[in-house]
Amino acid sequence: MAECKKYFRQKKGQWIWIWDNETRRNKKICLQDLLDRVNHVLRNENIIYFATTYDRDMYKTKAYLKSPYRIKTMN
Repeated sequence: MAECKKYFRQKKGQWIWIWDNETRRNKKICLQDLLDRVNHVLRNENIIYFATTYDRDMYKTKAYLKSPYRIKTMN
């Protein structure tokens, strides 16, 4: 949890406050942890959520390079 202490402008390190009905307590988790859990639940869907545009673009380029539908050019 220590890595979540970042500047307010950086969305990746922000805290999300949650209310836990089982324990009746407030909790806080990192935005990235929440997104990881959501992406794990939705792993069979075609949607992936990111905290920053940089992470999205990095994933997009990696996914494009692994894609079997990519047109490969001959040099």
